[in-house]
Amino acid sequence: MRASDEGLFAPQTAFSRQRVQAVFGEAITGATDAPDPALGAALGRLLYLLHLGVILWWQLDRIPEQRTTGQLLGLLRRALPLFAPVMRLPPVRSLVLTADRLFREALLEPEAP
Repeated sequence: MRASDEGLFAPQTAFSRQRVQAVFGEAITGATDAPDPALGAALGRLLYLLHLGVILWWQLDRIPEQRTTGQLLGLLRRALPLFAPVMRLPPVRSLVLTADRLFREALLEPEAP
């Protein structure tokens, strides 16, 4: 058995990853100020990637009671709303769509819808 056949990113656990990713997608596309579907889907996937980053941070956090993880979440809570106004600007939209394409190619394919 290959190492890639086990663990968090194994093919047999794809259903779980897809379910969590869908929650982020629904949060974006169901918002009252939702962007167009293509940008919304990309933002949902990138939020899922950010979620994975936070989990990694939490697992590696050496500070008692993972205090810096809590601080990171607080920072994200403050920072993410600042991105909403600029998401519709063509250069920012292009960056988001390109980042999403890279994420899908590197880590999600062929799982991504």
